[in-house]
Amino acid sequence: MGVSAEVSKVLASSSRWKILELLAKGPKDIKGIVKETGIQPTAVRYHIQSLHRLGLVETFEEKGNIGRPRIYYKLAKKQISVGFPARNYILLATLLLEGMKQSIGADGAKKIIQMAGIRKGKEIVEELASKYSITQWTPQTFKSFYIDDYLTQIGVQPEVLKMSSDKVVFREHSCQFLELAMKYPELICDVLDTAVHQGISEALGGVKIVKTKCMGHGDDFCEYSVVWKKAA
Repeated sequence: MGVSAEVSKVLASSSRWKILELLAKGPKDIKGIVKETGIQPTAVRYHIQSLHRLGLVETFEEKGNIGRPRIYYKLAKKQISVGFPARNYILLATLLLEGMKQSIGADGAKKIIQMAGIRKGKEIVEELASKYSITQWTPQTFKSFYIDDYLTQIGVQPEVLKMSSDKVVFREHSCQFLELAMKYPELICDVLDTAVHQGISEALGGVKIVKTKCMGHGDDFCEYSVVWKKAA
């Protein structure tokens, strides 16, 4: 979606930017947005309607044990481009993937992508460990520095569902490669994403990471279970 006068007008509001920055950290309901931003409920609803109308924000329901389902808001999976002229990196990536498949075959392309993914996963963990002087990865350090810090910074809207002494379950409500993942799930999701988490697992010390939901395969979010080996 290109920048229009309406988009520019909507994004000129500091209150809407506050809401977008908050939702970049994870989904929130109206009450949560009001609490975190200090904006009045009526104003929050007005701003949310404007952001939703432009496709910047999406809604979903979370059912509880009793009462009506609670409505949450999150950043839309596909965001607008605010650059001019438009930079079509999706087209470039598509051409590169197709070129790899044609020149070295699908299996060759998968092997290269897998190797790159494993290397990237290890680099992520090693860089975080160096930056924050982490000597041992636990569920708490993983949540604090990988999920809350790294995943929030890259904009995938992480949400921790469960955490215990040996397990973390979390979701990503956005995807850096969504358009490519929808078009090439067998390469982006099944190979690249799996390989990145394999690299992360190895760098963490053999922690088991299992992906249970995937946006590239039609789910509303990606969900991961990370399990540490219990001490003998």
